[in-house]
Amino acid sequence: MNGTSSLGFLAIGIAVTLESCGQVLFKRGTQRPGAPGGGLHGALRRSVGNHWIQAGLVAFTLEAVAWTFALRYLPLDVAFPMGSACFVLVAILSKFYLREEVGPRRWLGVLLILAGVVLIGATR
Repeated sequence: MNGTSSLGFLAIGIAVTLESCGQVLFKRGTQRPGAPGGGLHGALRRSVGNHWIQAGLVAFTLEAVAWTFALRYLPLDVAFPMGSACFVLVAILSKFYLREEVGPRRWLGVLLILAGVVLIGATR
């Protein structure tokens, strides 16, 4: 593995982390009283002042920058499947931060996704 692909993998790790955190932040934003509902206009109006939603938007913006950086150093056919690692991190954050139930079949799916990400990363 050369230095440029190492930078690409680091950027993917950052992008995956930011995207996963953004998803969790959006979920938290929907859990507060007065969460978005009542049609698109009402949802947009209430989301503007929701600090969880705002933080999620920041995370997604930074994720796009990291992802673009990763694509500079890695082929798309490697980077895109590795982005699936966000499914793994979202499941972990859902279980331990949001206290959501993640059943055995979902954990098996998460392990299979993780195995695929490792196989794709090991081919470089």
